[in-house]
Amino acid sequence: MIPKYNFIEPWLIENKIKNSKDYKISSKSWLDVGGVIKNFITPESMEDCKKILKFFNQNSIEFYILGNISNIIIRDGEIFTPVINLHNLSNIDENEKNDGLNLKVNAGTSMTKFSKFVTNKGITGCEGLVGIPGSVGGGIVMNAGSYGSCISDYLISVEYLDTTGELKCFKKNELNLGFRKSIFQNNNFLILNSNFFIHNKNYIGKD
Repeated sequence: MIPKYNFIEPWLIENKIKNSKDYKISSKSWLDVGGVIKNFITPESMEDCKKILKFFNQNSIEFYILGNISNIIIRDGEIFTPVINLHNLSNIDENEKNDGLNLKVNAGTSMTKFSKFVTNKGITGCEGLVGIPGSVGGGIVMNAGSYGSCISDYLISVEYLDTTGELKCFKKNELNLGFRKSIFQNNNFLILNSNFFIHNKNYIGKD
């Protein structure tokens, strides 16, 4: 292994952060392609994420962020640059208000799960997202949409870690949203949560 990355695995073990060694990405890729990732890191909490990014920043280690590994082609061979994947962070927290529903959605949540969660509440507006194979975090990065629904339609804000591991938040109007683009395409920030508000007017009832 390249010497620069030799100490990553021992540090992850010491800090009890989940990591898959020599991870064959082709086994998880929707396109069945890709090589072997030497360190495929799957944090289980926001604190894990903070530790990882602070450690990488202090040691000048570059890293990749992968979502649901659905709309991406990864090269063959050994990949020494560590990869962070948030599939273990996939909760949806809800808070009902008099005028609607607040949702805090972890970045690792699948778009399908998010869409079905909203639809099963008897709320319309997110049905078109059900067929998008990515994660909510990945969907925010590319401002994903389908069949008249867009991930940013009901978006309020996005919580993320910058490259130093500091927790920050963008409001929707700060995201530079456009057709299939957002501010997150211009940096390597790690999205943790997306906050949504869906008004009661979208409630159509359950079948």
